[in-house]
This record gives sequence, C-alpha cells and structure tokens, in this order.
Amino acid sequence: MIKLHGPPTIHCCSSAEQFSAPQIKHLESTNKDPATNVHKMTPNELSDLGPVTVSTHFHKKWHNVFTNLINAHVFGRAE
Repeated sequence: MIKLHGPPTIHCCSSAEQFSAPQIKHLESTNKDPATNVHKMTPNELSDLGPVTVSTHFHKKWHNVFTNLINAHVFGRAE
C-alpha cells in the first residue's frame, strides 16, 4: 500500500484553530444537511466534515503570521 500510494498522512491542526468560533460557524453553515445535525456536533466532528476547509484556514492564518513577522524584520533582514 505504501509503495502504491506513498506514506500515510494525517490531517492535523492546532487545538486553538479547532475551537475557533469563526471556523465552527463556517463549518456549520457549509454543512446544512439536516441529517448531519451539525449543531450538536463537537468541533472535532465538525472538522472531520471539512478537512480541506480547516487545512486551508489554518494555512492562511500561518501564512499571514509569518508574512507579518518577516515584514517586521523580527528575524533580521534578508540579504
């Protein structure tokens, strides 16, 4: 299986991102199917419904943090 598909990967994000109110609201609004009953789900269960959305949100936040740190020259100037 590993030779065919490559090494296994996991979906991970920080616990702070998982419980972010805007992220939870977005996942609830994008999964409005009454059968899923999203309002009774935990943040972990909600993030399982939209792993790509959670990963994209996490990536954009980290990109903004590091861009701002580099622009503030916290790590020194690039030459």
